[in-house]
Amino acid sequence: ARGFLPNKRQRRQVGLAVLQMTQQLRKHWRLRRVGGGSEGGLAVADAASSSADPGSGHKAASRRKARLAALAASSGFKAARSSDKAAALEDPSREAEDEEAEDEEPEFPCEEGFHWMGWRDLMDVAVKWRQLSEPNDPVWWIDRLPPEAFAEGFGLQTPLVNGQLKVIRYYAYFDMAFGLMKELILKMLNSGLPGEAEAARAIHGMATLDELYEAWGKGDFWVVSPCRSVAVPGRVMEGTRLTIQRKEPMGFEFTIRTPGTPLRWLEYETEFDFLWRQFEALAVKHD
Repeated sequence: ARGFLPNKRQRRQVGLAVLQMTQQLRKHWRLRRVGGGSEGGLAVADAASSSADPGSGHKAASRRKARLAALAASSGFKAARSSDKAAALEDPSREAEDEEAEDEEPEFPCEEGFHWMGWRDLMDVAVKWRQLSEPNDPVWWIDRLPPEAFAEGFGLQTPLVNGQLKVIRYYAYFDMAFGLMKELILKMLNSGLPGEAEAARAIHGMATLDELYEAWGKGDFWVVSPCRSVAVPGRVMEGTRLTIQRKEPMGFEFTIRTPGTPLRWLEYETEFDFLWRQFEALAVKHD
């Protein structure tokens, strides 16, 4: 962003992180090919993993799923669910769809105290280098926060506008975020109700937070960018929230927010587990 000097140390650390991640991937894929493509790979020590249930197989994924579900249930946490969860309440057979994202192949056992490399082990490399680049910056996995904090929902917030201040570090994203917010609102105004066409034309031409806030007319509000699942077809996961809140005097908070809750984490972890297996299969197939 303008006004900030380049952080040469972090740029070098990013380069080193990419090198190490690439080397580990190549070694993992090479070992997978030796094992026939569906078993083995690079063994990672459980003690070196950031996960409470390390491993890339479907058994480890099932353990993580059970732990996250239990955490959400024990805390009494209530969350707005995506459309697939609402359907599951009406049709219990839908609950079985999650299992479609799990690997049905038998797992090749790893030495005790180790597990086969997974997507989180790859990301742990990047986390390590980021921590080294600036030890005073907090770099944590949200699901390893104290259970009480994780269950309540740990929110990440990026301010674009704070009152009457354009936040220099992030304001470069304003046009993109504001345009996406209008686009998502316009999609909601597509139910065929009277007056929607006129409202849509007005929103399309708006250029300021004040105009959009006044058009909404119901106080602070937010919209969500949907993420469509590959692992579970038909599932729509909650993506990033774009939020407008009035801030006196004569200003607004326009923020990008990402809620970190056990239920949301579970959906995305299921997604990443599935994508990692697809990625592995493709990489092992093509030398």
